Amino acid sequence: MNQSAQERRGIILANNPRLLRGMLKRVLQNVPDLVVVGETSDSKGLLAMIEQTNAKWIVLSLPIDGKIPEEAETILSVHPNVFVLAVAADGSRVKVKWRELYEKELKGLVLDDLMAVLRHNDLVQ
Repeated sequence: MNQSAQERRGIILANNPRLLRGMLKRVLQNVPDLVVVGETSDSKGLLAMIEQTNAKWIVLSLPIDGKIPEEAETILSVHPNVFVLAVAADGSRVKVKWRELYEKELKGLVLDDLMAVLRHNDLVQ
């Protein structure tokens, strides 16, 4: 059964490097209830993209210092029902932030775990 984009959880990929973003996009194409609704390497148009696509998840880059980027605060203040997933460029660290106040580092994830987070939010609730 083919689900429409409205029935699937929309994800905007706004992380770098482009190689990691491309790999995530290819993996997500094979997950039936997830859909990439936008892609950017620049956060300037991100708020408008969220409004246009009604995305549930925003994937950002997690800097070397391990702090979720400041633009996550702006995103969550305007769109409190969105989840921010920050991924280190080497894939070694993943953090989730939601409802401005909540942040969690997800340790020891494999790709299937990451897809489960995006599909069900089980690991962040």
